[in-house]
Amino acid sequence: MRKYYLVISNPHAGHGRAKRVLDEVVLPQVARISEAVGTAVKVRMTQGAGDAEAWAGGAWARDEISGVMVLGGDGTVREVIHGIMTGCDAGRGPPRGRCPISVVPVGTDNALCKALGISSAAAAVAALLSGRHVAVDVMRMRPPSDVARFFEANQQVYSTCGIGWGVPGAIAVTAEPLRGNWCLGCCRYGLCGCRSLLLNTPSLRCAVRLAPSKLEAELLEGAGCTASTRGGGVPCAVCVEQEGFHTATQWLDEACRAPNTLGSGLPAERPVQEDTCGANQGPSDAAVADEGEEWVEYEGKFMVVGIVCADSESGVHAHLSDGTIDVQLVRAPTACCCGILDTACSIGCRVIRAALCCTGSASLRKSGGDEYVYRKVTRLQVRPDECVEKHPFNVDGEIWRGWRRRPGIPEHAVPHGARGALDVTVLPSFLTFIS
Repeated sequence: MRKYYLVISNPHAGHGRAKRVLDEVVLPQVARISEAVGTAVKVRMTQGAGDAEAWAGGAWARDEISGVMVLGGDGTVREVIHGIMTGCDAGRGPPRGRCPISVVPVGTDNALCKALGISSAAAAVAALLSGRHVAVDVMRMRPPSDVARFFEANQQVYSTCGIGWGVPGAIAVTAEPLRGNWCLGCCRYGLCGCRSLLLNTPSLRCAVRLAPSKLEAELLEGAGCTASTRGGGVPCAVCVEQEGFHTATQWLDEACRAPNTLGSGLPAERPVQEDTCGANQGPSDAAVADEGEEWVEYEGKFMVVGIVCADSESGVHAHLSDGTIDVQLVRAPTACCCGILDTACSIGCRVIRAALCCTGSASLRKSGGDEYVYRKVTRLQVRPDECVEKHPFNVDGEIWRGWRRRPGIPEHAVPHGARGALDVTVLPSFLTFIS
């Protein structure tokens, strides 16, 4: 069967902007795109939730496509990624990195596009025509092994940007009803964040266990995407700017002149344990906690639990392919005897401290004490002591309310908080994106 290049468009994304971009920017370039990718181009328009996941995942599993272009917001992109990754974990489809994904920013926030350095639809098409590739880490969420028996088998959630609980979850819940308000746009997230902080600041009890990366100190001091691949891939927009290049192409041109680097622009392959996608765990660092690495534990009430992979706006040290997860913890303020004023002041101080720590200053991070934590890890576990249906997670901008219970298991048999318990690992440089 001859392969084709799949274009998936969500006509409702960006309040109908996706349809206009498809007609005015993408379709006029179909002939050039077909020439660039070497196959025919097939366009499909989603009709509802789940279409993008089914189409991308099914075509990937059958090895029918040479690549995917997504016109949509973060939700549509997440569906495509989830479809492809689900096939990978089931051992279906070709080896990883062989299906480059191009993302056209037509949604409200477009978090992944910002990390990729794609600022417009025209820039996305130009990047595809030029063949620029970048490796991207993927986070995989599973139920911890000790509670997995209570939930349906093979449940996994994937994230390329970030997972949040507390304030991020509250923002997702309050912003969802405002999704159709075109006047607010992405400002709705900021407004909902202010509302959450000022009127109903989350104070959620949980335990967080971290397996710090062996490269943590190096990465926190400024090393970027190439710290763990040692020059094997193209850096994200953050690293490009830090290294003084205007575009990733200029960085690649310079890198290709150096010895022992790839000249094709494709990301370097990392050591894998087996040939099937489901076993591509990346380097052994991804499972260090199982190999005797010492866990670091934090417990108490938190207003923010942030787990960031590529979103440099949420984690200043987050990069597309450094092989680590950025974890940010902000403890919840304690109500003082003087009442609301002292509590508000405590909230303000913690938010300001968290913001200052995010600027990247080593001295500020060290002075943050236990109130604010910023770590680079390869694996972590989150054990909420709260009802995740009432306090859901924010996964790449979408609401996530926990694992589905296994049929036949009564609700009272499931341990408290287990539905939202997470075991998160990083799959280094697992997917390839056009940037």
